[in-house]
Amino acid sequence: MNILHYLIGPRRGGGLNRYARDLAVAQMQGGHDVTMLYPVGGIFPARTASIQTARDYKGVRCFRLKGGKPVPLLEGLGSPEMILGDAHRLSDTQVQAFYAVVRPDVLHIHTWMGFPEELLPFFKKHGCKLVYTTHDYFGLCPKVNFIDSEGRLCEQYDNVKCSRCNAHAPSEHFLALRNCEFLMRFKELLKPVLNLRKENRPSGSSIECNTQDYDALREHYLSLLRQCNVIHCNSQVSKRIYERYLPNAAFRVLPITHGGIHWQPQEETLDASRVRIGFSGPTASFKGLPLLLDVLKRLPQTNWQLDVWGTGITKTEGPVRYRGNYSDPREAFCELDLLVVPSICFETFGFIVAEALSSGVPVLCADTVGAQCLVDSSMVYHGEAGLRDRLADLLRHPEQLKALRKKLIDGQQITGSMDNHASDMINLYCICQ
Repeated sequence: MNILHYLIGPRRGGGLNRYARDLAVAQMQGGHDVTMLYPVGGIFPARTASIQTARDYKGVRCFRLKGGKPVPLLEGLGSPEMILGDAHRLSDTQVQAFYAVVRPDVLHIHTWMGFPEELLPFFKKHGCKLVYTTHDYFGLCPKVNFIDSEGRLCEQYDNVKCSRCNAHAPSEHFLALRNCEFLMRFKELLKPVLNLRKENRPSGSSIECNTQDYDALREHYLSLLRQCNVIHCNSQVSKRIYERYLPNAAFRVLPITHGGIHWQPQEETLDASRVRIGFSGPTASFKGLPLLLDVLKRLPQTNWQLDVWGTGITKTEGPVRYRGNYSDPREAFCELDLLVVPSICFETFGFIVAEALSSGVPVLCADTVGAQCLVDSSMVYHGEAGLRDRLADLLRHPEQLKALRKKLIDGQQITGSMDNHASDMINLYCICQ
């Protein structure tokens, strides 16, 4: 089978890119003809798009899309016209030339960010099946995660709310610069500048803005989704969200994995006087760290220690230790009795859950997390009260954590291999109508 994957970038971070590139490599190793296409920015703004040959990734042929639509990540879109306008498009000749080189049986889209929509009608006309995986909510929400300008989960949106959320989104030129391959080499050096910019943004009801037509932008992306033969949902959570907008679409739910997840649960000694709790991720409120800290500090139980990983910060504040970043999550998991995933936003999956379980670490997660399908049902909670009550119970009776770890060690493997998942995806492609 000839497969074309569209992703943000094979050498970029994040679960989306990790999954897409590992899937592409596994499919290639399974004997399929696999290609990756990804967008890049530039130092100088471009008004027209082009597709260029790029360096292979682990034997997978790659092309880069230069001068295409913006890739905002979590920054938002300052104007729907950045997408709906006539700039940054491929010409008919370019689309035909690219198709002649690749000739895919399947176009697997992992995000709509920067995607050259001109490919869809031409590829579909020539018998190519279109598959979309729900790694994020871009297209439904310009900020990707349905978190509003006040840091709350956005259930009811309108043009006014969307305009307020995106009022201080960066310019098109800034987004192109940030996605420039050359500048990405200096990503760590540029982080302080990017973080300062975020800190200086106004938030909440104080934001003043002009109302723009984000409904038209959402409808534009829904029209692209309707062209897909199947929408691959990596969890029931993402399926539930997408079904609200596309009740008649063809959905298939298939949990995901990546090539770095290996089922090796380890036995650890539990000290009931100091339960080692872990959090991994950014400090942003939508990931739930402020909520977790507040809940823990209000509990009457004090037999806990919290290790916070993935923030880049190294310091200690009482029972809370900020451990910086890790190169391998297993180095963090070997020091934990429990991982908490307290996301406020709707996580389409959450690889950290699978990574922890594969090391034998019990996971407590919110019911907004897609990877809850891997977790013992007693360890999935609803809302702040649910988090408080479950943590209090686990700290009162920490032997539960020992039993949960033993269940992981003695039980069947919860996460499948990347090779098996690649085969499952090939089967999914084959049943596309």
